[in-house]
Amino acid sequence: MNSLELFINLAKNISLLLAIAFIFEFIRPRLRQLPPLSQQVLQGVVFGVFGLLIMLSPTRISDDFMIDGRSVIVAIAGAFGGGIPVVLAGIIMGSLRVAMGGGGVVAGLIGIATAAGLGYGFRLLRLRYGTPVTMRSLLILGLLTATAISILILAAAGPVLARAVVLPYFAIVPTGIMLLGWLLMYQQRQFEMEEALRDSEERYRSVITTMTEGVIVHDSNGIVTTCNASAERILGIKADHMIGSSLDDLRNWQIFNQDGSPVSENDIPPTIVLRTGLAPAETVMGFSKPDGSVCWVLINSRPLMKPTCDMPYAVVTTLTDMTQYISAQEALTGERDLLRTLIDSTPDYIFIKDAAGRFVISNEAHAKAVNLETDMLVGRTAFDMFPAELAEQFHADDLELIENGQPLFNLERTTIDSKGKQKTVLTTKVPLKGRDGQITGLVGISRDITERKLLERQTLELKAERERLRVIQRFIGDISHDFRTPLSIINNSLYLLGKVTDDERRLAQAEKIGAQVSRMDDMLDDLLRMEYLSREDTPLALKPMDINVLVLGVMTAYESVAMQKQHQLRLKADEDIPILMIDDEQVQQALASIVENAMHYTPPNGNIDIVTSLYDNEARIEVRDNGVGIADDDLPHIFEYFYRADEARSTRTGRSGLGLAIAKRIVESHGGKIEVESTLEAGSCFRIVLPLTTQRETALQRSIV
Repeated sequence: MNSLELFINLAKNISLLLAIAFIFEFIRPRLRQLPPLSQQVLQGVVFGVFGLLIMLSPTRISDDFMIDGRSVIVAIAGAFGGGIPVVLAGIIMGSLRVAMGGGGVVAGLIGIATAAGLGYGFRLLRLRYGTPVTMRSLLILGLLTATAISILILAAAGPVLARAVVLPYFAIVPTGIMLLGWLLMYQQRQFEMEEALRDSEERYRSVITTMTEGVIVHDSNGIVTTCNASAERILGIKADHMIGSSLDDLRNWQIFNQDGSPVSENDIPPTIVLRTGLAPAETVMGFSKPDGSVCWVLINSRPLMKPTCDMPYAVVTTLTDMTQYISAQEALTGERDLLRTLIDSTPDYIFIKDAAGRFVISNEAHAKAVNLETDMLVGRTAFDMFPAELAEQFHADDLELIENGQPLFNLERTTIDSKGKQKTVLTTKVPLKGRDGQITGLVGISRDITERKLLERQTLELKAERERLRVIQRFIGDISHDFRTPLSIINNSLYLLGKVTDDERRLAQAEKIGAQVSRMDDMLDDLLRMEYLSREDTPLALKPMDINVLVLGVMTAYESVAMQKQHQLRLKADEDIPILMIDDEQVQQALASIVENAMHYTPPNGNIDIVTSLYDNEARIEVRDNGVGIADDDLPHIFEYFYRADEARSTRTGRSGLGLAIAKRIVESHGGKIEVESTLEAGSCFRIVLPLTTQRETALQRSIV
């Protein structure tokens, strides 16, 4: 047989190999469904059977030697199948070669083993280095296999037969391995792609199945081809009723917008996608479910496009159940509107500030008070709306609250309204805290109490007026009594003057008249002094004065009276008392009234001690007596105008009953106070207290003459 005939016969074997490869393409997917070991065993059997088919139509080069495509089959079995398949294929093909007999059995078996070893070694190297199967690597495997078999033929059949076989063998074996390997490689890649596609589809199907969002797929005609369980749950429609329905069927559905208006078929997102190719997103629509309930759905539709087509071949729509969110949003909106209505309807000023003092929220009453719209007030501070003095006060309150974190309750502050008119407000501010507990601002509520303050002031004025009226009424009663007595005496004395002729008796009556006139003059002086001191703007003639000198002057003035009443008048002075700024005539009058009171209610041979002292930044003048004392019931009232106790223990000075009241008024006008301690039948102690430091400021605020 010449080389051309050999080449043709080997080419026929290659064609048979290719046909076997296509048959293997149908068998191989079934093998994939078996366990790994079973797959390898069956692959070996299949490769062996294919080898048997090749070997049944060999090309004989002599009576003992024949060549065929078995080396291609066994090399491919080792390269693509692995150890078990190549061993099984080799055993099957070797067994047939032994059965066929002849002198080339050993060489044939060696050839099978050599091709199997080369194919399996090719597999091991590829797996070790991670290199993919390429046409170049298959060519190398084919050349190595052809070289090894050619050497074997040369050794077994001699040079003559080898020369006739080698050239066609080198052409056919690499070509067969490359073609068969490429087909198997292509089948492997196709299978892997199909497996990957199936895995991908399964993953996507699992994702879609487990998604909480509903998924619906429409084809280009608007027919539903796929939907998941979430779409069934959200829309309340079973899949068998949904799949196969068209967009035209949506006309029977009640679909509406958030404002309640119906949605036309052309405005439904899948329809828009199929009509325009656009992808509307974040569309919220309401659906009436078959059970009569309403569900709100967030719809996103996306087109599926082919590279060669401008319009979608399908639409994927996702549905997100927004029913609870919309319901919560509507409830929150209702509560917000209700709260807004509430805060806007209250006359109180309600506002929220951030930590920088900027207004964040304000109600209408507060905005109206500063003559701004509610929205225009946001972002401003108190310095943008009020005079600097008022704004500083408001800002100081805010800083105190934010720094201390403690609420400020019922702060009485002065503000101005939109017309610049002064108002009085009662403000409460509480800290506003974030989720981390940090203070982010404050909430304030202010109430206009201008009218209330005016009413309170009017009430106080009315009360004071009533008190003045009561005092006047009492004054009229008391003064009429006090003036009636001396007038009666004067009247009687005048009558007697007209009757008696004795000069001595006439002189006595004249002296009585003079004494009563003097008494009435003292009473009028006390009344005028009380009226003068009752004025709020009564000036004080302040000048530096030594308290001890002032006390000594009063004692000197009353020495003769004390001698007449057989009183022992004593002074104990503290020389450390500093010079005070006082109205010496007024203070002297107050001290004289207290001394007169003590002398009036101290029996003969009694003691009246005047003690000056310095105590806790105060100058004190104490007048102590061992007289009749003052009853506990009368003690709280002794400084009231015209108060009269029992005549036996009256606190009157013997003149108008205004002495102690005048003394109290004088001391208080100097920023001081009068204290009294008394025990019946044991005596009394009146204490004048004058401050050393604040007295000067208090007096100067009134007036300096």
